[in-house]
Formats: sequence, C-alpha cells, structure tokens
Amino acid sequence: MMGMDVYGSSPNKEVGEYFRASVWTWRPLWEYTIAVDKAYDKKLISKKLAEAGHYNDGEGLKKDSLCKQLSLRLQQSIDDGFVNEYSDHLTELQLIARENNKKIDAKCEELKQRVIKETNNPNIVPINYPEEFEKEWTNLRAEYNYDDHYPFELDYLKEWIDFLYHCGGFSIN
Repeated sequence: MMGMDVYGSSPNKEVGEYFRASVWTWRPLWEYTIAVDKAYDKKLISKKLAEAGHYNDGEGLKKDSLCKQLSLRLQQSIDDGFVNEYSDHLTELQLIARENNKKIDAKCEELKQRVIKETNNPNIVPINYPEEFEKEWTNLRAEYNYDDHYPFELDYLKEWIDFLYHCGGFSIN
C-alpha cells in the first residue's frame, strides 16, 4: 500500500525516528495540521510546505524547535476541543459523500446492466464499454466524492504529536 514515510532528522526518542501513514490517513492528518497552524499569527508551515506535504518528495520542517511548537499547537487543539469540532465537520462531509456515492454506485450499476444487455457480455468492464457508454461511465465517476475514504482518528493525531515532539525535524518521503 502506498503511503507517506515521515522520518525524523534528529530524533531524541525512538518515537521520533519514523512515522508511517497510508495515503488515506495522511491526507486528513496533514490537512488538520495545516488548519491548526493557520489559527496562529506566526505560521510554522509555509504555503510551499502545506502543498508539498501531500507528496512524498522529502519536504518537511527541518528545525527541532518548529516541530516542538507544532506539536504543542496540535496538543492545544485537542485540549481546547478544536479537534472535536473539526472531526465532527469531517464526519458530516463523509456522510454527505457516502450518500452521494451510493447514488453514483446505483447509476453505475444501472449503466452496467444496460451495457450487458447491449453487448451480451456479462463480464464487460468499463474500459471495454462501447464509446457512448464509456463516456457516460466516466462522467458518473467524475461525480464520485472520495472524502468518504479519508478517516480522521484522534489516536493517530496523538501519535503524530508525539512523533513531532521527538523528531528533531522531519522529511516526508
């Protein structure tokens, strides 16, 4: 499974050596980290890093002091309840996405049945659909909402906070 490998540059504890996240869990964790940082006047995460954090190309916070500050900000977001508001908002978005996707899945299934009837091929897959059906399938899939697939978990956030506090700087690979 693809994911993000985050390495501590000068860890002072084992927990700061390495943090692993799947692509599905990293996205909401990183987005939350950015959201918390944006609440402060002095940003620790630059616009460049905010974007680069979605890729595993070696970017990160390089200074221990910045990582510790970020860790403390994230912990404060738990202590003051911001994490609950954020999590509730994500849950609401996921429910909306799930409902949308059920409708899209039903339309895709109906399309599949029409294609099977038209082609007399019960094993046909979308890439082999006749052109007019393939375009319809592509348009339907474009409406699919992937927010449903990105979980946000408090325990994972706590691991991230612990990693940040002890990593001495990090790079996302």
